[in-house]
Formats: sequence, C-alpha cells, structure tokens
Amino acid sequence: MKKHFRLSVLAILALVGSLAGCRSVVLDPTGETTAVYKFGEFQMVFNSTAPKVAEAAIAAIAEAELMLTKSEINKFDAALIARATGDQKVKIKIEEVNRQQTIIRIRYGEGGNLNKSRRLYELIDSKVK
Repeated sequence: MKKHFRLSVLAILALVGSLAGCRSVVLDPTGETTAVYKFGEFQMVFNSTAPKVAEAAIAAIAEAELMLTKSEINKFDAALIARATGDQKVKIKIEEVNRQQTIIRIRYGEGGNLNKSRRLYELIDSKVK
C-alpha cells in the first residue's frame, strides 16, 4: 500500500512540475504568433541572422535605458548582459538555428519577469524589422 501511494505522489509531482514551468505567450491579437515563457526565460524566434538580432538587441537595451555590461557576438550566436535599475541582471542569449532563423532567450532578473522580458522583446522586434 505504501509503495502504491508513493508512486502516485511521485507521478502527481512529476506532472505538476512539468506543467508549472512552461506557458505560451500570445504576441498578437489573432493569436497566430506565440512565444514561450519557460522557467523564467522568454523565448522567441526571429526570421533573421544572429548578428542582426544582436545588433537590434543592443539598440533596444540602450532605448530601454539598461546598461550593457557584457557583449559577446559571434557569427552564429551572441550573449548580452545588461543591468536594470536596482541592479537587476538582464541576460539575452541569441543563437542562429539555421540561415534565416534565430532564437532569442531573455531572462529579466534572477527569477525572470514575463512583462519586462516581453517589453524588451517587443523593442528588439521593432529594431529587427
């Protein structure tokens, strides 16, 4: 009986854990464009190259009045770190998936902040286009 109860509890915890950390974020009124917010990290794909997305991210960081503290840009990826007011760390990881698609991951603060990450993404998106 104890073994059966223990397995049931473990199964429920695994299910809750797998569902708790991930959600879709609708980005447009039609619902056709969605991003992923997973464990405090905002993720979305751009139809562009990594260097172009990195350039747009640097411009968006300046416009958002964040202080860029680290910038490492390579041919197929980039890593940016900025600081917000209150010394909040903002991490941006950019990785080219193929010739015309690049994934961006934004973590605003240690635990993540969906609203601030989304606003930063929207600024970057406006610079890429």
